[in-house]
Amino acid sequence: MKRSISGLVLNLFLAFALVSCAGSQVRPEEKGNAVSAVRVRDFNNRTVVVVEGAERPTYTVFKLSQPHRIVVDLADSRVRTAERRVRLENSMVSTVKTRQFGTDNQAVARVELTLPRHANFASGVKGNQLVIEIPKYRQVTRKVRSKTGQVLTRQAEVQPPAEDFLDDDLAEPL
Repeated sequence: MKRSISGLVLNLFLAFALVSCAGSQVRPEEKGNAVSAVRVRDFNNRTVVVVEGAERPTYTVFKLSQPHRIVVDLADSRVRTAERRVRLENSMVSTVKTRQFGTDNQAVARVELTLPRHANFASGVKGNQLVIEIPKYRQVTRKVRSKTGQVLTRQAEVQPPAEDFLDDDLAEPL
């Protein structure tokens, strides 16, 4: 009888210790950055995409084609907004998709921007925001002289370098 009481006390003690430890640990889904919003805003000369997080982001950004896309992977991050797909018109970004993948210990939040055509872009971090700027194409008219001496007018669409746009003047949060 003495043995069973001491065994019961020992089991209760171990159970209490396990519950105490479990309560003080941080759950994996609470670690890392939390992507709370993705906003797209069009200006006259560029489209700006802002990925809002709880912490300063660590990210990798790359381009894909067929269709043209800019893909951003945010390391140690979770998508806190509902995974979604948004379609936009008259913008350098036609679709925004967010999704989550990876494991609890290596969570990755992905933001995928589908573009209507090939485009240059620049990215940078401002506080807890990842900012991606995509310059809009513009019409350029150029006069050229032919071999016969005639002056010809040529029109083309050009996209300025993206690095010219990413600056510290984005004082207002998007």
